[in-house]
Amino acid sequence: MAVLQHEQPLQTVHVPTNVTSPSEELTQMIMEHARRSPRPVPVSQLMASGPSPTQDQLLHGALFLADELAVRLAHRYKELSNLPYGLGDMKAVKEVRGWYRQSFQELLDFQEMAQSENSAHLSSGFLSRLFGLETDIQQTLPQISRPNRNRHNIIPTPTQYYTATPAHHPAARQLNTHFQALLHKLITRHAPILLTLSSSIRSLPQTHPHLPPHHPDVQQFVDRVHRTRIAMRVLIAHHLQLHQRPVKNHIGIICTKTNVLDIAQDACEDATTICEQAYGLAPPIHITVSPDTDMQILTGELVYIPSHMHHILFELLKNAMRATIEKHLPQLQQRIQNPEDMMSHLPPVTITLSHTPTQLEIRITDHGSGIPSKLLPHVFNYAYTTAPRPALPTRDNLCHETHETKQAPMAGFGYGLPLSRVYANAFGGTLDVRSEEGKGTEVLFGVTRGWDGGGETFF
Repeated sequence: MAVLQHEQPLQTVHVPTNVTSPSEELTQMIMEHARRSPRPVPVSQLMASGPSPTQDQLLHGALFLADELAVRLAHRYKELSNLPYGLGDMKAVKEVRGWYRQSFQELLDFQEMAQSENSAHLSSGFLSRLFGLETDIQQTLPQISRPNRNRHNIIPTPTQYYTATPAHHPAARQLNTHFQALLHKLITRHAPILLTLSSSIRSLPQTHPHLPPHHPDVQQFVDRVHRTRIAMRVLIAHHLQLHQRPVKNHIGIICTKTNVLDIAQDACEDATTICEQAYGLAPPIHITVSPDTDMQILTGELVYIPSHMHHILFELLKNAMRATIEKHLPQLQQRIQNPEDMMSHLPPVTITLSHTPTQLEIRITDHGSGIPSKLLPHVFNYAYTTAPRPALPTRDNLCHETHETKQAPMAGFGYGLPLSRVYANAFGGTLDVRSEEGKGTEVLFGVTRGWDGGGETFF
């Protein structure tokens, strides 16, 4: 006879209620960082090291940046998570939020590695996760030797970007190399943000009919994103440039003797190339200098970031050239067949350079159709444009904000003027538009002289 065996009672398994998944833990870290206030970096800090900082000074700056960038990304992530009107559920917003989240994680990983007791955590797996590098590239990176465990190598998070006497770290050079790789990866990952957000704003009439692109909440949100983004890009680009061979009259990306005439000429050439690609011809551009102008101010006094000035002038010139052609070309085509002859009959776009005791002034004037007075208040709105909408470029064709202007569209996204104003404001400058319908438009780009001296400009 079979003997029935009593079943053993089931044991109750107690699952701790405080166990969180890695994803939840990361979200908590992001929200903790978002409770901290960003620390704007004065330009005096960026320039204090001179053109050739030491490896320990660079590492000090890297540790500050890793922490500060994480805080700023956390703020943007939180804002994207809490957008009203259902905007946070848009595919593009979720995509950008994912990029911020991934970059935040990698910045924390770097801090943990650099501030650990022995800094010997650069295993192949760690490099693969942190930098996404292939094995052969990993092998070319310098390896961090294992310092003496009896030495105190823990470096607290710096409270400012630069110090003349940073703590010494035996692996400073190797850590700096890896932080450069991380920053380059962040630049590549975040390059499509402008394209992605632009696409989302353009689609609002279809996805959110009750929320037009010119709605104040939309405009303020996009403006905050781009102001934060530009400031972060300045910090990243400057830190990366400090690792390179010094360029004459430069500290990082900041030029201490900016030649405004050279930048204006380069912007003219680039804008002319784009205009000719779009229309087959371009109006002439005349650069004039007002009487009594001190040429030293135009060629050797101003402290500025040349690529940002180029960006502003390039965008303003494209607008002026388009307005000129769209007004005058139809009439010329009725009388003249040869494009070269047409160009000689187009009124010029004029750049006038002058200065006051406190400001360098760059005026760009065209003889286009002007802007109707009822539309003038909207010219600085994101996504506002009077030009036909071009097709959005693919991410493979992005210029990664290196000002490779030959691939740039002539107009149509509605970001040229508002972004140019953000760039101008970042250096204490101004951008104003005056226009008379039927006669033309004048844009005044005001650059504050000595903006770097008072410690009032921050990034």
